[in-house]
Amino acid sequence: MKPLFFVYIWLAGLASLSIIYSFFCYILPDLELYGIYIEHFGFISEEEWMNYYTLIILVMAIALNCVIIYRLAHRISSKK
Repeated sequence: MKPLFFVYIWLAGLASLSIIYSFFCYILPDLELYGIYIEHFGFISEEEWMNYYTLIILVMAIALNCVIIYRLAHRISSKK
C-alpha cells in the first residue's frame, strides 16, 4: 500500500471521530446537564464542569469510533 493510502485512512478515522464528537455535543447539551448536575449534587465551578464534560464526551466518542472501526474492519476482512 502506498503511504497516501494510510493518510486517507487516518483522515477518515479523524473525520468519523469529529462527527461522533459533534453528535454527542448536540444530543448532550452542556448547560442543561450542568443545571441537572447542580440540582442533584451541588455547586461545581463552570471551568471544572467543562473539563469533566469535555473529557467524558471525548472518551465516549473515541470508544464508539474504535468500535465502529473494528466492526467495519472485521466485516471487510471476513468478505475476503
